Amino acid sequence: MNATRLFAYFIIFIMIASTIAFVWEFYVQGQQNGNEPPPVTPPSPLQYKSAGEIDANIVEIFPTIAFSGKTNEVDIDKIDAKVRDANGITGINWSKYGNPEQGSGFSLAYSAEATYDNSKYSAGEIAENISESAEGTLHAIEAAALGLVALPNEIELSNADLNITKTHSLERQFSNAYLSVEGRKGDALKAVLNVTLSGEALIDILAFESKNLTAEAVPLSLEGIYALSELDKRIVIYGDVNYSYLPDGNGLEAELLAIDGIENADVEIFPGMKRISLNISDANAASKQGDLNSAFSSIAGITNFFFVPVDENHLYAAIDFNEAQPFASLKAEIINEISALGISISGIELKEPSASLNIDLNTGTGQTSAINTSLKTLFGQKHISSNTYQTGKSNINTLTMPDTNASYTIDANYLPLFAVPGHSTGEEIYLNIDFYGKRNKAIAIRAVEKT
Repeated sequence: MNATRLFAYFIIFIMIASTIAFVWEFYVQGQQNGNEPPPVTPPSPLQYKSAGEIDANIVEIFPTIAFSGKTNEVDIDKIDAKVRDANGITGINWSKYGNPEQGSGFSLAYSAEATYDNSKYSAGEIAENISESAEGTLHAIEAAALGLVALPNEIELSNADLNITKTHSLERQFSNAYLSVEGRKGDALKAVLNVTLSGEALIDILAFESKNLTAEAVPLSLEGIYALSELDKRIVIYGDVNYSYLPDGNGLEAELLAIDGIENADVEIFPGMKRISLNISDANAASKQGDLNSAFSSIAGITNFFFVPVDENHLYAAIDFNEAQPFASLKAEIINEISALGISISGIELKEPSASLNIDLNTGTGQTSAINTSLKTLFGQKHISSNTYQTGKSNINTLTMPDTNASYTIDANYLPLFAVPGHSTGEEIYLNIDFYGKRNKAIAIRAVEKT
């Protein structure tokens, strides 16, 4: 949850004005007695924000969560009851209605602060429990944990309205804070502050997490030799094909099913942008732009085009098209119209668009060498460039970075992988592994055999 959203939503729950008024009254009122001099009136309180993000660390997470959601339920007691019914909730400190964002489709915004049993549940789990308990009544719930953070000794502050910037030294380097629900004690953060000062006297300070550095998912890569503990009866194929050879999905599926050993085939074809890139190199090519305009305007299937003269002998064109005629015919007609103007075919460079293919096959066996040979033959005939893999596993449950020795556990307790078809279980293969390290977990793992 970013700082702007935390600040914008939850600052309305913090009665800063009330706090300031109370402290201010305590500050300026006093009983004069005897020969005591009259009290000195302190400077008026001013509100500041931190000048950008500052470093902070979570010292404590309180068993309290603040959250909001959208609703059409007009009886707040009914929503409160659903919140109290959520697993782990021990009480509601306060709840209130507000106005939802315009165009949200809901008539009310509900917000509340609740306490929970932190011996059994984390703030993230409590947020999920509230969502489950209030399902159908409270929608688009957003939550923040309440906690305490440690701050630097000196902080840079600004008041944009008064064009004031200053450095303030904190006597007590702590602040209450709104935190993301995945935060943990000890996490390193980036935070923004809302600060109220009377002169140099601190009246109020509140922090809002903008980024949890410890909980960030960090992209990591490694490679090495791993043993195949299991090979699935599944082959996945990622391919590309030029528009001139764009296959029919149903026809390609039938041809795949005709290969011995393939029991099921799922073919997805994703056509790219229907745009031809054209480079023309010829003496005085730029001077023929008008003639090319007329020629292209008469070709069926061309929906739009434009020219960019590079110099007098070079002309670039981009041509958008539809399926009014087969692509091979369209391509041939474009080249014929250009050559009819006396431009040599050798000076015509036409780059056609491509389509991507995702193919998922189920096989009757984990031994896929013969199937892979048949796939290579078929794709060669159809001018499809492809990368073909058999899915499998390696019995490891951690990934360790060789340079830092940092280890990341795999929740599934095995490494999912893509191997070139034709291996047997027990063989060792060389893998390139990309994943994200989040805390000590490896997530979004992609392990592919190096070829």
